[in-house]
Amino acid sequence: MPLSAEAQAYLEKFNASGTPMHTVSPEEARELVAPLKVKKEKVASIREVWIAGPAGELEARVYVPEVADQYEELLPTIVFFHGGGWVVGSIDSHDATCRALCNGAQALVMSVEYRLAPENKYPAAPEDCYAATVWASKFIENFGGDPSRLVVAGDSAGGCGCGPDGTRSRRSKAGGAAVAVPDHRPQLRNGFLSRQRAGLLSNGRYDEVVLGALSGVAGAGG
Repeated sequence: MPLSAEAQAYLEKFNASGTPMHTVSPEEARELVAPLKVKKEKVASIREVWIAGPAGELEARVYVPEVADQYEELLPTIVFFHGGGWVVGSIDSHDATCRALCNGAQALVMSVEYRLAPENKYPAAPEDCYAATVWASKFIENFGGDPSRLVVAGDSAGGCGCGPDGTRSRRSKAGGAAVAVPDHRPQLRNGFLSRQRAGLLSNGRYDEVVLGALSGVAGAGG
């Protein structure tokens, strides 16, 4: 199965730069990893927030799905961590992904700007991820999210971080299941993951996988 037109255009543009990422500084690499030029889904609202982290405030972005006004109850919540090898990526680079996930899962999504390496040594990033999950469990209701139906999710490095984060959060009663997407910035087309890019999730929908995790949170033991 070929890559989507958007993904192919991105790769061609990236390769045309003639700058292998491993040959430049982290700052220059971050400039290379620009957001994909894709059509972004409309959501009901987006709010920029600052949340308490272990070494200062962390920037986060809260997405509310278009269907929010159809529900009287609180929406299920996804705390999302972007990929990028712990060095690159941002909430901006994954804006389109979070919009699609928000609408596809019909859930509130909080995307987190955790600290990056090498400026911030391990375990800075996972500690930020955990702190963001704890914050969401306490305050996401103020944004219309249901803290009792909360999962953590991410792609690539973000998926790597959300696994232990989910386990730690469950033990502390702060959050729920973890959902990892095993590749950098999966290409979402009408809510579907490209098989070549989705790896372990190649036969399913990302939003359905997340919803499956959400459905087991409320009744799962700590």
